Amino acid sequence: MRSIWIIACNDLRVFLKEKWGYVWLFLMPLLFVYFFGIAMRRSDRDPSDPRPAVVIDNRDSGFLGTIFIELVEAEGLNVQDPSDSDTPDRKILIPEDLTARVVAAQQVDVQFLKQTDSSAEPAAMIEVRITRAIVVLTSAIVTLVSDA
Repeated sequence: MRSIWIIACNDLRVFLKEKWGYVWLFLMPLLFVYFFGIAMRRSDRDPSDPRPAVVIDNRDSGFLGTIFIELVEAEGLNVQDPSDSDTPDRKILIPEDLTARVVAAQQVDVQFLKQTDSSAEPAAMIEVRITRAIVVLTSAIVTLVSDA
């Protein structure tokens, strides 16, 4: 055990003879803390509400529009009605004939619109969660069609 301490003390003595030793021992850890603090700082949103706001304008009178909204809410988004929305991060426009076109096996375009000058972080979170909801809905439709 004594030889370990001798090696450690000798290594520290040689390390501190160089001026760069003091830089790496005292200055560089502070710089690393500073740069990581800048890189990991939080956005301007309230951390107590991690659910970004999204307005869903459901123009579909069929059942798929309602199911899609329920799936988006289950994915953890704060779904707001178009009439009472203050400052949502994004807006989703569900077309009028969503259910009819899906039943007819036609392609449907659901529009994803930028609503305000929000940052890219909530938009990315919204896109991921909406994509997951679309995958769940599509897989449920494929399962129903394949069972029939």
